[in-house]
Amino acid sequence: MIKFRTNGIKLVMLCLSGVLINPALAELTHKLNGAISFEAGIPHYQFKQGSNSVLLYSEGSVNLAIQNKTEDNERISYGGKIVLNTTTKSKSAASLNGSRIFIKSKIGLMEFGSQHSIAKVMQVNPKTCGAMGMWSRYVKFPQNYYFTAGSSLPIENFTTNAVGYAGTESVRKISYYTPEYHGIKLGVSYIPDTSNSTGKVGDNTTTKATIIKLPGSMNRYIEYKRVVTDAWVGGINYKHDFESGSSIKLGAVIEYGNALPMKMYNDPECKNKIDDVIRVKDVLAYSVGVSLSKDSIHCGISYSTWGESFFSNEIITKPKSNSWSIGLAYIKAPIGVSIEWAHSIYGDNCMHAITFGSDYKLAEGLSTYFDLSYFIAKGRQVLLDNNAQQIQTASYDNK
Repeated sequence: MIKFRTNGIKLVMLCLSGVLINPALAELTHKLNGAISFEAGIPHYQFKQGSNSVLLYSEGSVNLAIQNKTEDNERISYGGKIVLNTTTKSKSAASLNGSRIFIKSKIGLMEFGSQHSIAKVMQVNPKTCGAMGMWSRYVKFPQNYYFTAGSSLPIENFTTNAVGYAGTESVRKISYYTPEYHGIKLGVSYIPDTSNSTGKVGDNTTTKATIIKLPGSMNRYIEYKRVVTDAWVGGINYKHDFESGSSIKLGAVIEYGNALPMKMYNDPECKNKIDDVIRVKDVLAYSVGVSLSKDSIHCGISYSTWGESFFSNEIITKPKSNSWSIGLAYIKAPIGVSIEWAHSIYGDNCMHAITFGSDYKLAEGLSTYFDLSYFIAKGRQVLLDNNAQQIQTASYDNK
């Protein structure tokens, strides 16, 4: 991975030359940084996409942060951040683009429009130790076979989930973080509508849907679309450094929101709406984790569950959904190695994945990374339709 950093004076001065005349902005500062990565994935023959034996992927991101401090620096500071993310996929090139405004003071930090909610920022899991694994990027499961690929909670997972939000930005939110006090930090996010619709809630233009036939019916089709309104995400972190040189960090996050009912139609193209809906359980999910560090050794463990979020016994096999992950890493510049084991359950489906990773710092801002992943996924269709239930078993090596 190549990282770059520049002061970006010319770029920022062009944008701000008109406002810099104002003496109130004399403390205006800016920072421009970014990263570029390139990957090559080699899937197991059972999961080759067509005749491809090697799959390539690359992405880059640019981050611009602008901040201004008032005359009393201890009172308040404010600014904005712009994030641009590109990939080699034309349809998803802007999938992580975003911008936000922030206000920071003695009472904490407010973010308006942040890409990541509290669940992403404050969650503690083995990935914070260095274990990675990108194998799921090169695997495509059959339709209606859902496996939780990690410890992401449902609302935070909407930007990438197969039946979640389908736009080119994260769900819009407002977040607040308290100052750290004796190692404790709290946070909360509010999300009005996960479909990001500014008019009709759950607008089709911003939310993906899977069409399934209601079991036992002749012409009843469900538009399975996961949309949540008035969602709240809360989190707490605690960290402590011991005199021996070791440290511990604990984290817990929770998500809650009102799930919209699923619409019903009498045709598979969902053009003729029926005055009936399928009601599903509201979202209530949480994650807890702990990480330990001692010199160059880091380890972590986490548990996440979606509970009965979005469950309805009319269209889903089982409500059970949870995941465990354990990771261990040894990092001593310029080398780092890590291993992670993850186990997840979604309805009747279960998955085990083991990832070994190693990175080497070639130069300042330039590193190479290698990982080898093996997983076993077993299960059946999660959504109940009139198709015969099939068993899907697979293994995959990602090098």
